[in-house]
Formats: sequence, C-alpha cells, structure tokens
Amino acid sequence: MNKALILCTALLFCPAVAATADPPDARQLLSSSLDPRIEGFTAEQVTQVLGGARRGPGKQRVLRRQNLLRVNYANGEVLFDDGKQQLLYLPAANLVRKSPSNRSPERVDRQRREIRAGRIQTELVREDSIAGRRCWVVSVKLPTGRSRTVWIDRDTSLQLRQDTDGPNGRVISTFFTSLQLDEIPSLDQVQFQPPTGAQQTDQEPVRPEMARRIAVRWGGILEPRELPAGLRFRGYFREHFRGREWLVTVYSGVGGRRALSLFQGPATGMALRGLRRDRLNVVTGTSGGADVILIGPLPPEELRRVKDSLVPAGSGNPTQSP
Repeated sequence: MNKALILCTALLFCPAVAATADPPDARQLLSSSLDPRIEGFTAEQVTQVLGGARRGPGKQRVLRRQNLLRVNYANGEVLFDDGKQQLLYLPAANLVRKSPSNRSPERVDRQRREIRAGRIQTELVREDSIAGRRCWVVSVKLPTGRSRTVWIDRDTSLQLRQDTDGPNGRVISTFFTSLQLDEIPSLDQVQFQPPTGAQQTDQEPVRPEMARRIAVRWGGILEPRELPAGLRFRGYFREHFRGREWLVTVYSGVGGRRALSLFQGPATGMALRGLRRDRLNVVTGTSGGADVILIGPLPPEELRRVKDSLVPAGSGNPTQSP
C-alpha cells in the first residue's frame, strides 16, 4: 500500500469556505483544501480497496496538532509528517523510510499553480456526507492522466475522503469514520522518535531481480548461513554511504525488537575503518569480491559470526543460531 497516498486524506486542510447559495467553484474548493492551517483534531480512518478483497493496514488513528501529523496503523506502522519531512516506520524491518513531506509549502504552491493553470482539472460532482459531516465531492484529473475523487468538508475544507485509481481497475479509498475537532492531541502524542536500533533510509525497497542486477558488480548477493535466533529476511534496499552505492539486506525479529543490516558492495582493496553508529555495533570486512558492513544492536561476536557465514545467495538456507 502506498503510504503517501494514505497520508493525503489525513493532511490536507484549510480555513472554512463560506457557504453560498450557489455551488462553489471546484478549483477553489480543491485549492483551499491544500492549505495545511488547522489547530488540530483526533480521527479514525479506514483504507480499503474497492473492486477487490480488502487489504492493507485497514484502520488508522490520525492525530493532528498544528503542522504536525501522525498516523498510527493497526499493524504497528507509524507515519509522521512535520511539513518538511515524512517518516514511515516499518516495525517488521525495524526500518524508517524518509521522504520529503507531501505538505510542504513548495508542494502546495506548485499544486495551486497547476490548478489555476488548468493542468489539474476539477469538477464539482455532488454533495455528500462523511463521518456525519456535510461535504462537497470534487472529481480531479492530474497532469499524469490519473484520476481521483475528493470529499471536502463544507465547514473546514478538510479532505474527509479520497478515492484514487489503482492498478487493474481497482480504486484505493481512504476515509474518516470519525472526526473530533475539539480533541487536539498533545505534543507528546503527536511527536515520533524512531526506536533505538531502527535503520533509516531514503530509498524504496528494491525487488529481488533488481537486487541481483546490482550485486553482479561483486559476483552476486551474499547472504548469511547463520542468523541470530528470531531474525528473518525483510527486504533489499539500495543505499548511498560514504560516496558509494551499497545493497542493504535487512533482517529483523517480530516487532522489530532486534534488527540487522547487511551492507555489501564491490571490494575496493582498502580496509573499512572508523565506522561508528550510536547505540549500534558495527563489524566490517570482505567476503569474496565484496566489502561488507554489518550494523545492529547485537553483540559484536554475533555480528562477526554472521559475517564469517556469508555465502552466495542460494548456496544454502540460513540457519538460526541457538
């Protein structure tokens, strides 16, 4: 599930649009809903796939205080956005993915210019009600050709629902099921600090076939034959570190309480020294044609045991250390 899409329905706000006898202009409605100014609220929302079996995180709790937004997912994932940067915490991999905020002033201004210029096309469809609140329904067509439908609160201009075209004719729908504008969360409730040991990346996960193409430079993907008890493979990532491109394999346990990141890249013939990570242990070395770095909140001897067990992928299934 695309989390940036899920976030859209929870973060686009603006001051109230004055009620008039005549239907409002759809462009103005959409443009107003891009303004992030609002004191705050507490809400529940749901994401579902229309035209197919329901999937994804399902229910979410949304907390907003001024320019800070936090979405808590039922599966333990957390999305935090401060208007400058967006953090998505994935507990299964004990990983934090960083990306620019969808709510930055620059992004909002660009979208408004596209609306005024007609590159984003809008049409007022009808009136409706979401979570017991009256709203306008606006059809939107983006410059990319993709379409979505937005339900905009008549009193606050808050986006209460957004349906976006997905693959294979499906529609991804996210909408509020309850909204309490008088329940403004505290800063402690909204703020988010990644757990100790969580790895951070600004990269999207890469598919196994792409990971294999990247690893051709050093003879193929390396994987450990021995893993600390409870750790499982979670995904591949491409990362730039110290001026080099690395393939990073992430392993973690249930809930992300223990985690291990395996960096691998073409060997340079120079020893890797001086690597430090706060509250994490680091072990470096070489394996075959690759430089390797292992990082995690694990004892150094465990990390060294993992490093010494590295073999080409497919050579054997990893075994759990006692």
